[in-house]
Amino acid sequence: MADIPASAFGIPSEEIWVSYIIIPKFGAVVSMIASSFLARDIAKKCRGQKTVPLNNLILFCISAINIVGRFFGFFMTSWMVPRGDAPFAAGNQHTCDAQGFFVNMEYIFFVTAYTLLAALYWLIVERSWKEDFMKKTTIRLMFLMPPAILSIIFATIPLFYDQYNVAIVFCYVTPYPPGCDQNAEVDCIRGEAGRLFQTVAFGYTMACNIAIIVFMSMLVYSVYSQERKGDRYLTAGQRANRKNTIKAGWQGIRYICVFTISYIWTYIFMVWNVTEKKRGTGFAAIFYIHVIINPFVGFGNAFVYFKPRYNSYKDGNPDKTMVDGIYHVLNIHFDASWCRIGSCRCCVRSHNTAESALVSP
Repeated sequence: MADIPASAFGIPSEEIWVSYIIIPKFGAVVSMIASSFLARDIAKKCRGQKTVPLNNLILFCISAINIVGRFFGFFMTSWMVPRGDAPFAAGNQHTCDAQGFFVNMEYIFFVTAYTLLAALYWLIVERSWKEDFMKKTTIRLMFLMPPAILSIIFATIPLFYDQYNVAIVFCYVTPYPPGCDQNAEVDCIRGEAGRLFQTVAFGYTMACNIAIIVFMSMLVYSVYSQERKGDRYLTAGQRANRKNTIKAGWQGIRYICVFTISYIWTYIFMVWNVTEKKRGTGFAAIFYIHVIINPFVGFGNAFVYFKPRYNSYKDGNPDKTMVDGIYHVLNIHFDASWCRIGSCRCCVRSHNTAESALVSP
């Protein structure tokens, strides 16, 4: 067990600390698999094309970095933490720095790229950005470089100030030993300004969250405005069709929810840091929700991407089951004709599927 007591983190017991470390591994595996399917789908769809569409390229990068971040963070958890600093810790300060770097990089890359992707979808609908225009190098760099640059900057700076230390589940930016910045009797050995960096990062996440809500709201309004223009051509007795507005609205809600539900807990932690509120039972309960939900962010992103295609398939094939729909959108087909009693051999092959007419974030 750890040499550092659970109470140093405001955790009620050692058993709860252990559960914090074990629980997120499942969500991390699910996210990595979901992100792999998303990246695979984009790679198959864009195979043979000279230029990958900008929105697909951003999604591919998000999926790839999510796999890296989920692996080093919520899957490896305390295995990379220096021995004695957490339950199951088996690493050293070098592995801790590496883990913190990749976790921080994925975190900043995701929130930045996800925000820019929301802006891009709005520009495609409202400003009628065409694929030829988005092939321009300046446009592609404008959307691809900020996530890469900001994530590297945010991940690199803490290395120079010894700020990557054990943060309950894995290594992240935080003072060491735990609580030293809030206890005058304990001197900080490493990362004394870690709370300040956390507050900046969490505040940046909140700003991105607000931007996503704004862009998705404007996108839905743009679709609504375009449909409303067609109302002038309605004859007497015809009802206005808002089918695309409803579809765009639900897609926008899903897009916003994936981000907000995954990262709303960071806003709570930010308030805790700023107010220096003492951790207790409330913090322990909120952190439980955090380690259960946040690891699934990759799954949520894949769900938003595939859901319109699934809906389109089910609308055209109402007799098909949910499992059939999932196999279809994931390009998976189980051929039962290969199975024989006593010697079951099942072939899994991929097949092409019709794409949804609705843009899939």
